[in-house]
Amino acid sequence: MHTKLFILFILFIPFFAQGQSLSKERVQKIKECTVQVKIEDVDATGTGFFIAPDGSLLTCWHVIQPAIRFDSANRFIGMRKITIVYNNGTEEEYEVLPFFLRNGFEDAISNDFCALIPKKRRTKPGTCLKIGDFDKAEEGQDIYTCGYPVGIGQQCITKGIISAKYIFPVTLNLPKEKKTFQRSQALLDMTMSRGISGGPIVKLGATADQDEVIGIADFIVAPVGQDVENISKYAEELKKPNQGVLNDRDKDISNKYFADTFSKLPIGLSGCVSINHVLAAINKIK
Repeated sequence: MHTKLFILFILFIPFFAQGQSLSKERVQKIKECTVQVKIEDVDATGTGFFIAPDGSLLTCWHVIQPAIRFDSANRFIGMRKITIVYNNGTEEEYEVLPFFLRNGFEDAISNDFCALIPKKRRTKPGTCLKIGDFDKAEEGQDIYTCGYPVGIGQQCITKGIISAKYIFPVTLNLPKEKKTFQRSQALLDMTMSRGISGGPIVKLGATADQDEVIGIADFIVAPVGQDVENISKYAEELKKPNQGVLNDRDKDISNKYFADTFSKLPIGLSGCVSINHVLAAINKIK
């Protein structure tokens, strides 16, 4: 009896092992639907993912924000060029869906998401990811994401779990008033770094076609984050002329290097915003 059980255990090991990882089909689809987002004259990059066959995609608002141009009086004067880079290296110019620069501005900035559309209309449908329901995702559930860490041109897939779901109040200083929004988000036990912002948070279904995006990769929790920001600001001050003892070139270089290095470290605790905020905004467009 024990021998038979042992043989059955050995036979089923490959099936158990396979269930713990992404299949080749899933990896290929997630990568195909994930792109890098670049802004003209901006060094930082982000990630985006397709949500419709017409090429519409989602990313984070903070990824797109540097593309918005203002004059000295803080008036909107236009947009910098937005380019997406496919996983095969080809590029295509995109633009912000106009709704999110007008009526949907508050939704986009408070929940840190933005929808982009191709500058030129597509002649044939493309592959996209299925939108799911953040509210049905459970704490402790396995999730995956795909993106371009620290701006490299190579896609990376990362696995994690949903650690905690909660409501986070976000207050915007609008022209005429302060307004607070209740943002649904989650802490993730998942390694992410700058550059992955805007990537899909995918919950697996029974098949690759049933996999669902339940969130947008949005932030990392860095214990030394504020210190790094302070050091970076100090390093920028060192670049200014007539700073007396602060114009030590070696100190400038070393501090800037230290700040840049720490700001790019992958962090094991990260977070996403609910995809449901996007669905609510799309319903307003309709």
